[in-house]
Amino acid sequence: MSEPDYKALFLAEQQKREAAEAAVAEEQRKREVAVADEQRKRQRLELDHHNLKELTRPTTLLEFLLLCHTYTATICSAETDIRLTTNGTIPNPIGKKRPDYIRPWLEFTTLQHAIVTRLLDCYPLHDQPQVFDSELIMQAISTKTLTRLTSEKDVELISRPLIISPIDAILKHLMSLSSVRQEFRLDSPVCFFNHLNPLKNAAAVIADTETYISPARITTTLSSLSSQEQLTSNRPTTPPSSASGPHASNNTSRGQPDIICFCLESDTFRAHLGVPSSTPSGNMTSNKLVLPIELKPPHKLPRNCLKQGLHPMDLLPDVINVNKISTDKDARDQQEAERRVAATTTQLFSYMVEGGVEYGLVATGEAFVFLHINLEDPGTLYYHCLDPTTDIPNQVHGNDLLSQSAVGQILAFVLQALESSQSNKYLSKQDTIFATLDELDIWPRTPTQDTSPSAAPPRSPSSSSPPYAPPKGQRKTSKLPTRQALPRKAKSKSSCNPGGDYPTRQDESRDPTPPELDPQPAQMHIATHTTRMTHQEGTSTSGSGRSGISKSSSSNRPQKSEQQQQHAELFYPYCSPACILDLAGSSFPSLDRGCPNYRLHSDYITTNNLSFNRRSFLRLLQAQLHETRDRYIYPLGIQGAVGVVFKVVLRCSGYVIIAKGSVDMLRDHLAYESCIYTHLKPLQGIYIPVCLGLIHLSRPYYYDIGVQIKHLLLLSYGGDPLPAHIADIISPGDRWWASEHVSQTVDTIVAHGVDHQDIRVPNLLWDKHHGRVILIDFERSVIVDQKKRKRE
Repeated sequence: MSEPDYKALFLAEQQKREAAEAAVAEEQRKREVAVADEQRKRQRLELDHHNLKELTRPTTLLEFLLLCHTYTATICSAETDIRLTTNGTIPNPIGKKRPDYIRPWLEFTTLQHAIVTRLLDCYPLHDQPQVFDSELIMQAISTKTLTRLTSEKDVELISRPLIISPIDAILKHLMSLSSVRQEFRLDSPVCFFNHLNPLKNAAAVIADTETYISPARITTTLSSLSSQEQLTSNRPTTPPSSASGPHASNNTSRGQPDIICFCLESDTFRAHLGVPSSTPSGNMTSNKLVLPIELKPPHKLPRNCLKQGLHPMDLLPDVINVNKISTDKDARDQQEAERRVAATTTQLFSYMVEGGVEYGLVATGEAFVFLHINLEDPGTLYYHCLDPTTDIPNQVHGNDLLSQSAVGQILAFVLQALESSQSNKYLSKQDTIFATLDELDIWPRTPTQDTSPSAAPPRSPSSSSPPYAPPKGQRKTSKLPTRQALPRKAKSKSSCNPGGDYPTRQDESRDPTPPELDPQPAQMHIATHTTRMTHQEGTSTSGSGRSGISKSSSSNRPQKSEQQQQHAELFYPYCSPACILDLAGSSFPSLDRGCPNYRLHSDYITTNNLSFNRRSFLRLLQAQLHETRDRYIYPLGIQGAVGVVFKVVLRCSGYVIIAKGSVDMLRDHLAYESCIYTHLKPLQGIYIPVCLGLIHLSRPYYYDIGVQIKHLLLLSYGGDPLPAHIADIISPGDRWWASEHVSQTVDTIVAHGVDHQDIRVPNLLWDKHHGRVILIDFERSVIVDQKKRKRE
């Protein structure tokens, strides 16, 4: 038997040992790698969690402005493939009010820095609240937003997430801070709308009411009732459509800005005017325009077109009267660029002057054009163009974001416009609007020009551009031959003394018959007061535009109290129904001692030895409305299908009533409603308001852009909104018969031969003094034979 090979066994054993050691080492290495991988994974998870937390957390104001600048400022551009874009070009704004001059807004940067400085002084930069959208949301907006704009609709779609929403969010936040709110007087909510005022589409209102009452029935009722009940004073004596002059154009077809910035009245101010805070929602409309915004697609108004066409121009010789189109391509492109810029800015300019505001904004998706006018000298339109791709540095940080980023500049611009609109909240600026419109010419119809939709190539402004002309004191007069502008009247304090223009008791006794209410100024008794009232002596709504920097709120607070005293008439309580009923039904009414304004009535009539009846009231009121619209009539922000509601004060006499105003196309509806009130005369002051008749304004009340109120139905104050316990009973399905109070009113009106046909909570008011329901809005009512009517 041979001996074992110990050497081989040793080597084998050694190999096994080395293999085992290697396996142990490998296992150790794997464990170490696993530990390292786990650590790296945990670090990655922690980092991802931190990043996700940063991405999803709300941001501060400066962080939000940086995100807007990073993700949304320059993402949009024009579609270059003309097969994918809308056809057409920017039309000439024929018939629109136009400026005489277009000039650069040299003070724009200074004003922006002043606004930003004031904001930084009152904003808590040391402890900025995190209240704005996160970076993840802004990334999503940037990803989902259209980047190639092909139509007007595309610009409208991107304007909401890129412009309106950020500004709206910032303004809401600033209003929550008392320091900022006091500095900029942000005491009322700010809203952005892109829909038409219902009264602007009067044709749709007429079509809707035809479901209830046909035009033939309206005509028949007006004729029959006016002959039977002698309603000549309620009918128009001159058809409004036959009016002439600079303000006689159709008020329902004048266009509207694509976006409108409104400032809603505060509940406190509305309560002072007599509007209860519980007024039903849905009938509220803002009446404080802040800023109109016009949207244009970039293929119709591209960057190079703005660079070529936006320069100092005298509109009449440089654009309107240029009828010969150049044969040179560069010159022709220059002409087209100037025409497009002038047409776009004039369109927005006309909205600005009709709305009584000094600021407007043009947005194309690629660039912004900031516009400014001085309402005291409206012939010059000032502009400043901002192209985020070239005018804003790539690296903007810290406080510079407020003054250099696109959203920051728009924010400062909106704050400036807000201060201008809030300079005197007690004024509707109607006198200023009318004087401004009367001073301006319109864009006339000229021979057809080249309106090719192709964009003009980039080019520097011509060196032969018209020289800069001082806008004030040296303005050229380029009035059309048929235009006769009324001069702005001198400022003076109004007087309560009617003087010799108004009837005495002896004069009234000779002719108790109500007169025809002719809207023509030449046939009216016009008071000797001036159009410009006292408030403008101490207040300058457009002075900030001239001086450069708006005054802070601290300097305006004492003036605000003075304005309240100057416009104290607006805060008078409404006259009692019995007071207005006496006025409407008697040649020499006995004053109602229960009226809260009894002392004012008595003192006024005694002091002036007046016979004060319906006829004299209507004549004085119409003369007053022709003279001024700023101090004694104020929109209450309540709007229905046919009209809007105003608070009207007959100055110095203390008579305070409600007026339901409407546009020219709906005048027959108001006249018809007036006839219904007359038919229900025995119920006036009991179950329905007292009706004093319908008057027709010699010049329109500019209630909204494109909405010109020309007719007023004068009524006594109806009452407060329905108490909750009554409204809750009838609200489901308008079950008015479920309430005994409502049924009593409706049954009484039916017994007098009128079927209301629109009995809803908004048309029902509450007389708290007598505990009964008042029914209003009879434009859809019909006169029926109550014996044949079947109650449903």
